[in-house]
Amino acid sequence: MKRLGKFMVVIGLTLLVSIYLASALNIPTSLQKLIDHTSQQALSLSFFIAFLGGVLSLLSPCILPIMPAFFAYTFGEQKNITKMTFAFFSGSTIVFILLGFSASLIGKFLINNKGTLSTISGIFMLIFGLMMIFNKGFSLMKINAAKNLNNKSTLSVFIFGILFAIGFTPCIGPILASILFLAAGSSILSAGLLLFMYSLGLMLPLFIMAYFYDKYNLASKPWVAGKEFEFAGLKFHTTKLIAGLMFVSLGIIYLVYNDTSIFNVIDPLRTKDFFYSTHRFLIEIGVSKAIGNLLGIAVLLGFGYWGYKLYFGKKKHK
Repeated sequence: MKRLGKFMVVIGLTLLVSIYLASALNIPTSLQKLIDHTSQQALSLSFFIAFLGGVLSLLSPCILPIMPAFFAYTFGEQKNITKMTFAFFSGSTIVFILLGFSASLIGKFLINNKGTLSTISGIFMLIFGLMMIFNKGFSLMKINAAKNLNNKSTLSVFIFGILFAIGFTPCIGPILASILFLAAGSSILSAGLLLFMYSLGLMLPLFIMAYFYDKYNLASKPWVAGKEFEFAGLKFHTTKLIAGLMFVSLGIIYLVYNDTSIFNVIDPLRTKDFFYSTHRFLIEIGVSKAIGNLLGIAVLLGFGYWGYKLYFGKKKHK
């Protein structure tokens, strides 16, 4: 029960913290034209449609900055990647929801100081990257006990999720615009849950990759485990070097551009139009809100059960 309580705290914090801090939202002028014609559809938007909207972000350039972030802590930690992905998801989703409520106390602070916070995030990413490159690990501090070291690594990835989300710029498609429209009204709880479901769909590829990474123990593969080598009298590790370079690259992007918007103009496969058209199709598909919410709740419960089993299932059999 104690483990279940800790797990519920993680999920509950991710889901509810920003909702209770949120108040009415003044939507930026740049979004107003986009959402005016979907105001009625927004009122019937369900949790499942929001989740599918996040999943379909695979078709947009928004997924591009998420992938190097995932591989950075994957190569850096190599073990318990599914648990680390939960930590990254929790940290990034809290900030993502807070940014959605831009008139809330914390949301307003984040948006008004986004440039400064992105610069600070970039600096920390550079520090994390240099720590990885020089084989110092990803933990905030060195601890000898293996259990405590694992906990500290999880905290580090959670913080990285927060830093990443501060500068993350999602593609504003019709579904996300509709959710923000709801946040402009009195539907604070509903909009918060919809933002959570959208974020869950957005991060779904990471959970799938993390699951198979741990399932097939890819950390033991030579191309992932890597090896140490010396250069200029210093010791380096191949996978730690790759992870560090990814962190450094993200840090530089944050310092130069203040966010990840540069990725949103990259569309080598020209899928952006398909991304927007599928979002519009989902909004207009005509599935009742009640059915969509039930499907969304089923997805959320399934995700929670899967997460609980991954966190604590193996421990019970030890």
